[in-house]
Amino acid sequence: MTNSLSNFSNDDIKEIEKVFGSEFAEKLINEFGGTVLYIPKRGKKEMIKLVIKREYDGTRASAKKLARRFHYSERQIYRIVKGN
Repeated sequence: MTNSLSNFSNDDIKEIEKVFGSEFAEKLINEFGGTVLYIPKRGKKEMIKLVIKREYDGTRASAKKLARRFHYSERQIYRIVKGN
C-alpha cells in the first residue's frame, strides 16, 4: 500500500492509523477489510492493562505518563502493575 492511509475518506481508518500506525492499519485492512468487527469494552480495558504492564518501567514518571495517557490515577496504574 502507500506510506500513509490518511488519504482514505473513512475516519475510522484514519483514527486506527493515528493510534496504531500505518503498518497495523494496513494489516487490519488486508485481513479484515469488509468485515464488521465488534470490540467489547471489556476487551478495551484488558488491552489497556496489557499496555500499562508492558510500558511501565518502575518509575513514578512512567506511572504519571501512563495515568495521563489512559485517564487513570497513578494509584490505578500501580494496582494494575501489581496485578490487583
